[in-house]
Amino acid sequence: MASRSHVVILGGGPAAVVLGRRLVDMGYDVTMVACPRPYHALEGFSPRTLQVVERYCCPVPGLELKSRWVHWGDRISAVNREALVDRYAFDHAILDEATAKGVNVVKGRVTNLSRGETGWQVTYRTPDGGRHWITGTFVVEARGRAAPLG
Repeated sequence: MASRSHVVILGGGPAAVVLGRRLVDMGYDVTMVACPRPYHALEGFSPRTLQVVERYCCPVPGLELKSRWVHWGDRISAVNREALVDRYAFDHAILDEATAKGVNVVKGRVTNLSRGETGWQVTYRTPDGGRHWITGTFVVEARGRAAPLG
């Protein structure tokens, strides 16, 4: 199955969702190829990250900032604070929010990216094993640590 979009965003985390929503607001046709976490895992969000997520992605109910204790050699510090977030629930919630705001979200893992005469071609596999591709004028790499090196 093939389709076309003006902007294709690789990744589905907070940065990708914020960008996708902003581009849709500017009138661009945006498709996001995202592979949300398939398991529950806790991750700490700093106050600044939490503020950006709640402003641009979606509200994250029930989060409480707590002190983070750091042991470094003989020093113990509790200067920093963070909120623990269940990334499984969070990832799915922000992708649902992006969809509701007009971003075309496809769930899949990118397997290949190449540039051709008509733009970029992104090949991806869906959770059911299907192989699909989408072409776009612009591609944004927003997979963070999941992006290939180089």
